[in-house]
Amino acid sequence: MPVVSLSSASIDHHLPCILRKPDGSIIQPRKEFIAFAQHQLDVSRLDRIAAHLWMVGRVGNVHPLHRQHVLGREVNLTEQADLHLLWIEKTIFIKPLPAWLLDGDIWKQHIRASPRLQARANGFMRTYAYLVAYECDFEIARRLNLIPAGLTWSSWLELVQDRLLPLCLDRNPSNFAPRYTYGELRLSRINILYRLLPELKLKYFFRGYHYGSRTYQGFLERNFAWLVAGFAYLALVLTAMQVGLATRQLENNAAFNAASYGFTVFSILVPLFAVGVLAAVSLLLTVYHVRATLSHFHKTTVGVKP
Repeated sequence: MPVVSLSSASIDHHLPCILRKPDGSIIQPRKEFIAFAQHQLDVSRLDRIAAHLWMVGRVGNVHPLHRQHVLGREVNLTEQADLHLLWIEKTIFIKPLPAWLLDGDIWKQHIRASPRLQARANGFMRTYAYLVAYECDFEIARRLNLIPAGLTWSSWLELVQDRLLPLCLDRNPSNFAPRYTYGELRLSRINILYRLLPELKLKYFFRGYHYGSRTYQGFLERNFAWLVAGFAYLALVLTAMQVGLATRQLENNAAFNAASYGFTVFSILVPLFAVGVLAAVSLLLTVYHVRATLSHFHKTTVGVKP
């Protein structure tokens, strides 16, 4: 069982006054605790593609915090459970362990009342057994504000022994949200899945799962940087062919001349095609974001008098 028992006043101290969901609706955590807890532990976006997560991560793979530093990763705090343990390049997102999730009364009254909520809470808490394995991990977690203030190393060991260890030894997948079958997930591949999986909505083709790019320039640089390498390779091959045509061995070689001609035409058309694709993608993104903005505006202004 969790090792602390918080009073109502203490719980309120750890809860925000107001929370705005992505759809624009408002939650008051101190009055709507269940809705708040469900929102805070929501991993439905990852559960939706659970059958494909083997392509983006390994089963139960969670590195301790000190190992994250060894790997050169920067820990970015997030309150989104569906970004917890997602990584891209040198960044990994980690959701802090909320104090209310350590309270035994909350588990009895609220979390165990909902099998789905309990499965998500079980999976999330199990990840912290792996993240904070050593005392140095505990110090890192405390420095990064990943664990509640006032929690000591001895009380953490008690929590792991009484509550988290049984979760680590539990092999029943129905006791955990499908997302938590896996540990750290590669964000770039999740973006690809969200764009290409036929069972998902078309809107995800444009925005993927999660992107840090806030401008079209950043988006294009991230997704089309490989074009620069491609153009450099084309230039190298064309230069080599030009040198080859100047040699006696290849000057009158019909096959090499035909290949040079074909590759030259190809090298002229490919950049034009690439520019056209970039222009089309930019136009589609512009249209999509304008329509999304207008749709959000109409939804949020319904019933609002000028």
